[in-house]
Amino acid sequence: VGPATIEIVESTLPEGAVQTVGSNPSTVDITDGGTITEVDGFYFPTDAPTKAPTASPTAAPTPEPCINATITFDTDADGNPLAPGEYVEYEWAKFGLVLSASGGVGDRPRLFDTANPRCDNGTGGDPDLGAPNSECDQPGGPGKGAGGAPDGDGPNCDPLGNVLIVQEPGADCPDDVSQA
Repeated sequence: VGPATIEIVESTLPEGAVQTVGSNPSTVDITDGGTITEVDGFYFPTDAPTKAPTASPTAAPTPEPCINATITFDTDADGNPLAPGEYVEYEWAKFGLVLSASGGVGDRPRLFDTANPRCDNGTGGDPDLGAPNSECDQPGGPGKGAGGAPDGDGPNCDPLGNVLIVQEPGADCPDDVSQA
């Protein structure tokens, strides 16, 4: 009664079998007058080991070289000058940059010349987008609005050149969509 120790005699395994389950010796519980059969697993090895699948090395794709570029909206990716008022989209695609806009005219942003924010021959123009702000000491510019003053919420004292805007519907000249 209680635990009994059973020793597995490998000669009782089928010829050529290899034990996979159990231990030698195995400990099992047996009751008085009872019998027990301890099951030990086994397998028959094949003549040759099974080959694991192998992977053939393949050439990894050559990554695109990283491009370290400063993008301004005054020139395209090839250094060609861009005129204020142009609508742009693919001008910097070779750098991985494609532009789009929504909420204005069409689906492309428009270039706005911050050095010349007024429109002399049509509707539009936007002095609040001028840079630098006229209240800046050096180099005071065409920009208007308290927010861009040196002590304003967004000091605007540096020349910016062209910037991107979402074009105001109904304006001939570059003019950004105003938020009410």
